[in-house]
Amino acid sequence: MTWVWMILLTAMVEAGCSSVPERFAPLDPLDPAHVSHRLFDEVLQTSVKNGIVNYPELQADQRLAAYLALLNRVDPSALSTDRDRLAFWINAYNACAIQGILDGYSPKPYIGWYRFFKTHTYGIGGVQLNLSDLEHDILRKQFHEPRIHSAIVCASSSCPKLPSWAYDPMQLDRQLDQAARAFINDPTRNRFDRQQRIAYLSRISIGSRRTLPRTPARFYSLWLLSWTMRTSRANLPRVDTTSPIWTMTGVSMVQRRRRRLMLVHADEKIPIARLLTFLEHGERLAHTCAKAQAGLAAEDSQRRFFLSQARQEATHALIFQGAIACLAPRYLGQTPMLPALEEYRRLLCDALARKDLIETVLAEQVILEGLGEALLTRIEAGLVKRAAPFGRLRRMLLSQEEAHHGFGRRMLERAMADGHTDAVSLQRHSQTYLELTERMVLALSDLFESIDEDAKLWAADVKSFLPPWLQKADRT
Repeated sequence: MTWVWMILLTAMVEAGCSSVPERFAPLDPLDPAHVSHRLFDEVLQTSVKNGIVNYPELQADQRLAAYLALLNRVDPSALSTDRDRLAFWINAYNACAIQGILDGYSPKPYIGWYRFFKTHTYGIGGVQLNLSDLEHDILRKQFHEPRIHSAIVCASSSCPKLPSWAYDPMQLDRQLDQAARAFINDPTRNRFDRQQRIAYLSRISIGSRRTLPRTPARFYSLWLLSWTMRTSRANLPRVDTTSPIWTMTGVSMVQRRRRRLMLVHADEKIPIARLLTFLEHGERLAHTCAKAQAGLAAEDSQRRFFLSQARQEATHALIFQGAIACLAPRYLGQTPMLPALEEYRRLLCDALARKDLIETVLAEQVILEGLGEALLTRIEAGLVKRAAPFGRLRRMLLSQEEAHHGFGRRMLERAMADGHTDAVSLQRHSQTYLELTERMVLALSDLFESIDEDAKLWAADVKSFLPPWLQKADRT
């Protein structure tokens, strides 16, 4: 039954509260006049041929990552015309769908479909959105443009073919027309039985029954134009839908191989459970802190990030609890917090009580999350050597820790640039916190030795995650 619980936990950690906000607030906003889709256009010209995507080539193409980073700096509502906004969102959908495949997701039913469209999120305009948000809450709801169904491509065989160009606001109407004609006249996706007078249309392009127009000829006028010119409205052909085919369109990225379950020796179970218990306590502390920080944040984008982090940290703690229950159930809920971590918690709560947001970000997102990132990175390296299963779940945990740590660093660097603090003050405040993290690692040194790991390497890893402006504090 362990695999059942792991699937449920995977769904929990990835379950987001992704929704479209009333307004966007990118941290490093780009001037709307400088928004360009040139990078994405170059990517598509290079790696897409006749609708087939060369994913291995894209994996190494840094231009896609640069374009996605650009999307996160744009406030879409600040774009000047509907044409600009529609081109932006179509390109954003297609770029995110490609990135979803590169991230290891797939639109295949059923869990795979849900994760691909509903739970995997992308940063756009400073907020996290999933593909379902982009299609239903933005493209369909805000623009009422039927041709978008021929323009957005979800990487499955039933979808329209991905063009070898990006959508350009200045050519948008012509490009949408071209995409609609190509899709509607593609016999592998849509076909017309003249004898039976039935139009078989791909269901993936028309959505659910409640969104299917009452007059199909109006929606599909490009394809049925010649028919409707010769036939009265009452004699329009019947529309039937074909089931979607969720196989991927593109060059396969990897040859999947059978995985062996990781072997955990009996004498390793308790040490590993101890380490996971320490991590669980850290996640619960991070959850409490991030939730309180949301109440101190002055900016909406910061508040949303803290609340998102709080949800993720609570889920991380549940995942570690599940692993502890499998390895050594008697350790579940019975082990007290390490004295150094307890002292860390007290200092952090004092800073929250003083409403010192800068100190709490330093202590939680920068130092404590840096410690968590270092430990999880080292654990991941060991699990890869042991051919451990659930690699995506582990990478998800690690990527979220990296995001929390990176957010804290950027926030404090921005605070220094704005004159709200300086490196000397941050170094002074960090002294006690850094000493406590070192004590935490030393307290676990016997644990590392019991699982054939070098405690000194773990301690060195922790220090390597400090930002440069704290390195001096660590050396003193």
